[in-house]
Formats: sequence, C-alpha cells, structure tokens
Amino acid sequence: MKVEELMSSPVYCIHPGDSVAHARNLFLSKKVGRLVVIEDERPVGIITKTDIAMRLRETEPEWRRRPIDRIPVKLIMTEDLITVTPDEDVEEAAKLMVENEIEGIPVVENDELVGIITSTDMLSYYISKGYEERVEDVMKKEVPVVHRYHSLNSVIEEMEEKKVKRVIVVDAENVPIGIITTSSLAFLTFVRTSGEIPEKEVKFVRKSETGGRRIYRDVHRFILVAEDVMSSPLITISPEKRASEAASLMIKERIGGLPVMRDGELVGLVEKRDFVERIVER
Repeated sequence: MKVEELMSSPVYCIHPGDSVAHARNLFLSKKVGRLVVIEDERPVGIITKTDIAMRLRETEPEWRRRPIDRIPVKLIMTEDLITVTPDEDVEEAAKLMVENEIEGIPVVENDELVGIITSTDMLSYYISKGYEERVEDVMKKEVPVVHRYHSLNSVIEEMEEKKVKRVIVVDAENVPIGIITTSSLAFLTFVRTSGEIPEKEVKFVRKSETGGRRIYRDVHRFILVAEDVMSSPLITISPEKRASEAASLMIKERIGGLPVMRDGELVGLVEKRDFVERIVER
C-alpha cells in the first residue's frame, strides 16, 4: 500500500508567529494531535501536543515559565521536518516513525504539503492486514507508573526520562486508578500569569480540644499532584484479546494507549507506536 492511500488530507496548519493558545484551540476544534507549521506556503516544522506538555516544568528556562499560551509556536516547534512522498510505501513511513520516535509525518509532493500520515492511520493499516496475534504479543511489559501524590513536575520528569507519552497513576496499594498523557497535559490551564504552576487550596478543619463544634480551620496550599490531572476511570484491555481489537478500541476512543490488565493486575501497556513497530518488524 502507498502512503497516498492511507494519509489524511487536508492538513491543519499554523504559522511560526501564531501563539500556543491558537495551536491549542486548533488541537481541540480539529481533534488532531499535531499541526504542520507553514511559512511562505512551505512546511517548515511541526508542533504536537507533546511539545506543549513538555514545556510545563518549573525548572525550564525563564521564557518557558511565562504563560505558555503567549509563547509563539516557533519557539517550541520541531524544525527538522521529516517528510515522505505520496508514492512511498506505508512500511517505509512506519520505519521513519520508529527510527525518529515520531507519530506523524507530513506528505510532500513538489514542495507542496498534500497530506499527513500518522500512527492512527497505521492502526487502520495494521487492522487491515488481519495479523493473528494477541495483545500480549504487542504490548510492553514495563509500564511507567507514578503515585497519585507525585507532583506534576515529577510526572513530567518521569515522562521525559523514560521518553513516554503516558504514565499510569496508582494508589498506595499499587492499584491503577488513572492515566496521565501528554495530550491531556497540553490542555491544562495551570500556568499562572507569573509563569508559575499554581497551587491548590486544601482546608483542614479541626475540632476544639473539648470536642465541641469545629471552630479551627487552616488553609494550606499544595502544588498540583498526579491525581489532580489524571483521567479516570481507565479504559483497559486483556492480554488475551486480539491485538487488532486493541487497535480498534484506540481508534474508537481516540486514545493512544491502553493499560493491559489481568485479574485486576497491571501487566502491560499497549500503545500506537507498538503497532507501528510491529508493521516494521513484519
């Protein structure tokens, strides 16, 4: 199959001088995970929801700590654009995704942007091939996990260190209770005007020493933690299910990964890129 048979078109674009706020609005309204950056009618870069999410750490340079919505796209976009032509094989596009650790490639013909092929398109391709394998054959057994009370900075650091786009949130008994993705982080509005990550207020009410009515109240401020931003309940799948079912579920739910559960225990994680890797391996 050729790229032109699988690619999506038209492609949603943005300009280098446009704000991140505009990019986020496009992500939401168009329901896409990436935008091609256009200058003088030529593609010069790409910006993804992950690019935005990874700029939210307090420890970043000063310009990154100011309100992210005001930052121009050109400061966080990826400039080294990897492209394919419409007549290239889908397998070649999949190989480029794996080699460059990306999930979307603009399709260019005669310097003109004509489409984009993504890891979601690769899910459809995988399903069409009718491969006979199960989720456990495709999933990763090492699952990135954070505790429900880990700070948001810690969550982002974990994602950066392990080069992942999602982490599973667990409680004190290591039971999965939610998931945090770079996609969801990209839409958080928690950067203050000062550029700081805001705190949440927690009120502690204490009774008087005599056991009477509650008359003492303390207000403490805490940095946002994992459970404040996680998505719950989890959408999961069994390792015994056909891998194509997992691919179909991801397309239906518009998600990039599924925790794999067996008898209430987290045993793996299957993501779009795992299917792209399987296409390359075959």
